[in-house]
Amino acid sequence: MSANYWASTQCNNWLLDRPQLELARKEDLKYATALECAAIGIFFSNLLSTICKRLNLRQRVVASANVFFRRFFAKNSYCALDPFLVCATCVYVSAKVEESPIHIKSAVAEAARSFQEVGFRSMPTDNSSLAEMEFYLLEEMEFDMIVFHAYRSLVSMFDTYGNGRYVENFSLTGQQGVTGLGIEAEAFGVVKGLSSVEEKEAAGGSAEEGGIAKMTEFDQPVLQMSWFVLNDAYKLDIPLMYPPYMVALAAIWLALTLHPGSCDTINASLQTMQHKRDSYGTNIQSILDNPNSTPAELLAATKQEQPTPPSQEALTWFASLNVSLPLLAEIVQEIISGYALQKDVAGLISDGPGMVALLERMRESRRLDLLAKAREHSGSGTAERRAGR
Repeated sequence: MSANYWASTQCNNWLLDRPQLELARKEDLKYATALECAAIGIFFSNLLSTICKRLNLRQRVVASANVFFRRFFAKNSYCALDPFLVCATCVYVSAKVEESPIHIKSAVAEAARSFQEVGFRSMPTDNSSLAEMEFYLLEEMEFDMIVFHAYRSLVSMFDTYGNGRYVENFSLTGQQGVTGLGIEAEAFGVVKGLSSVEEKEAAGGSAEEGGIAKMTEFDQPVLQMSWFVLNDAYKLDIPLMYPPYMVALAAIWLALTLHPGSCDTINASLQTMQHKRDSYGTNIQSILDNPNSTPAELLAATKQEQPTPPSQEALTWFASLNVSLPLLAEIVQEIISGYALQKDVAGLISDGPGMVALLERMRESRRLDLLAKAREHSGSGTAERRAGR
């Protein structure tokens, strides 16, 4: 088990790019549109969340199950396998990996119940099918089971740089005592005052002399919104494409932008800073344009303290980070595009029987194609044997 993200299999083996993920959907696109293929991924992400919630599993298990499902189908097509069986297996395996094991009978029963509600009634009720699929899942993932999640980085950053501390009675669902952030933080392995190597390196430029730079806008409401943004990001391929601490930073950026109070504070600070810079530049330019000005006046004006950004504001904090800001902007854009995608596929996802019919149609079309190719190959072989005689 690696305690360092940079030395982990996730960093070295499982950071995929967009062409690799598109290649995995090459066969599926023969039998469905790109929008339908995207809808399948989000549809099963919702199913994973539903099953885990009914089994009283933590968010960490949900996140790992989503990553396992996406990894598996980054090597396989939806039409070649049964995604419903893979979905149930991901829940069962992720629960064991994240040290919240459940009985295989419970996983099968709850999965079958959830699948029936969306119109799928072909889930094998015997435990052997899920147990067998478990070995296929582990093999396809090359037994790389340790996953570093963006939730852990988010809570650790809030603990170090946020305006406050996570508390036990803070609820991520908006209700007291339902899902305490302190409990979730402990579940993600966050230790108070202890940051991982990648988090320390990312924030290496944000430390002030004599203390740590804080973000006054990064309070608990912004943390809650950041958590919700991460929940939505795990419905996409983003956890497979980018490091977890970068995804956490993108979620913070989006939350600061979406939260009205924080957004107003940032815009006001930006306008104030721009006004100070304009005044400073205008003062220097007026001296330069004045033919009667003396070098002493110009020297005195340049010696005046130039306007500097406030040290405890979000824009200053992000600018001081030791990360690639273009990459951060790319992740933010991916998340925003993901919201547009979820809106486009909302109608497809809400129709459970329609999604089941889509998958069955894709598998049947693939089966017919394989049969046609087999007949063609058999016919050509017979013709060659006859010609040889």
